[in-house]
Amino acid sequence: MPRKPRRARLRATALSDHQRSLLLFGEDPFEPELMLNVGRLSDLELKNILAEREARDFPEGARQTWTKYRTELMTDSSLSPGRRPSAFWRFDVGVVPPAHWWQELAMLLERDLLAREDAFAIERCYVALTESPAAYASFDTPAGVRTLALSASVVAHCQQQFELAAKWHEWRSRPELAKSYARRAAACKHVLQNADECGIKAH
Repeated sequence: MPRKPRRARLRATALSDHQRSLLLFGEDPFEPELMLNVGRLSDLELKNILAEREARDFPEGARQTWTKYRTELMTDSSLSPGRRPSAFWRFDVGVVPPAHWWQELAMLLERDLLAREDAFAIERCYVALTESPAAYASFDTPAGVRTLALSASVVAHCQQQFELAAKWHEWRSRPELAKSYARRAAACKHVLQNADECGIKAH
């Protein structure tokens, strides 16, 4: 009687969903984390706890696991155009992974890590990077920013996005758009510097 073919066993070293999420995004939203009272922990205690978690999550070592699966993770379909895995920033570049898309693109531009052929896909994701001159026209002047009644944190984020957009359009050889976004960033900065007299909310 012929033998039934055996199902191939999954390799014990295969990347788990949990590991993939940690390497891509620095966190796993489906894995409840142990609540830490950070205020009562010393820097050394917190560092040791995080090291213990990493040793638990990556028996082979986080850096070694990243190196092993780097090619696969760099092209992971869950990453938006222009985004890089959290582990790329941590292990390849040696910096704390950026929290926001505009910070990440700014860091990629500064390090000349963006390919021009990827620019169109990136621009489809973010209005400030498109060639639309009317986008964010309300931010052209401090008075315009004030009429939007935004909180200080939102205005600060807008300033950072516009600073990135100015660099982006300069990189894309669009000098007029670069000037427009530099002006919008300056308007946001002015409003933040005069937040009390402008009536800007703190949160």
